[in-house]
Amino acid sequence: MHRDKVEYETKNLPVIMCTGNDNLELAMHQQCSPNDVLYKPFDVDALVDMVAFQLAA
Repeated sequence: MHRDKVEYETKNLPVIMCTGNDNLELAMHQQCSPNDVLYKPFDVDALVDMVAFQLAA
């Protein structure tokens, strides 16, 4: 469980998970799942775009 999602002060902060696992379907539908997933290996521009998208939401 992502601690940031349950703490009052940080519950609205977006969480981006970086992983090499491509089988996350079940995890993405659990309570406290990340807002987005970045699969490794990833391009730095993709990370920047994802952060910008999450901060704009």
